[in-house]
Amino acid sequence: MIVGNVINSKIDNNLISGNTALGILLRDDSSKTTVSNNRIGTILDGTAPLANGVGVAVSKSTENTITGNQVSGNTYSGVFIGEDFAQQAPSIKSVLDAIKIPYRKSAPTDAFTSFNKVQSNLIGTTADGNGSIPNGIAGVNVGENARDNLIGGITSQHQGNTISGNDQAVDMALSLVRYLRPPVTNSPKIIRSREIASA
Repeated sequence: MIVGNVINSKIDNNLISGNTALGILLRDDSSKTTVSNNRIGTILDGTAPLANGVGVAVSKSTENTITGNQVSGNTYSGVFIGEDFAQQAPSIKSVLDAIKIPYRKSAPTDAFTSFNKVQSNLIGTTADGNGSIPNGIAGVNVGENARDNLIGGITSQHQGNTISGNDQAVDMALSLVRYLRPPVTNSPKIIRSREIASA
């Protein structure tokens, strides 16, 4: 499912699994889109994997919310925020090339993937949150040209994610090393996720 240059949309209550490249891709100035209550990378009851390449990727888009989903069992990352999502696997590049969608576009230096929220998701777990269906690389990966994105939130409002069983819980190394700029508020943020655990 590819959503490009779309505003105020909702992707809700779907089974999105078994795709070689991507389950969902929000790209090219998509904004204010909510991805909610989906099973992404599992079978219908959320108890076993049916992998996408990457579960959800957000690239060059702002103010989108990924909330209340089960994102588990994907081959690479569960959620990828940033421009370089296609670098995770040749299969992703091949699929995007085949449908003539560029996976990297030149952009001004101030074109960021920013102000997106990842909240209240089960990432790498079964549907009940008690078992493990890991994503292959990271639960959440914050990559190139990503800034001011929020992972987690206010505990009393149940905005924390459960991120467990993945090779890495949250990988922000590339974003921090290459794109952290003063002031510190421009960096990616993790706030009060319920569980950050790796296998």
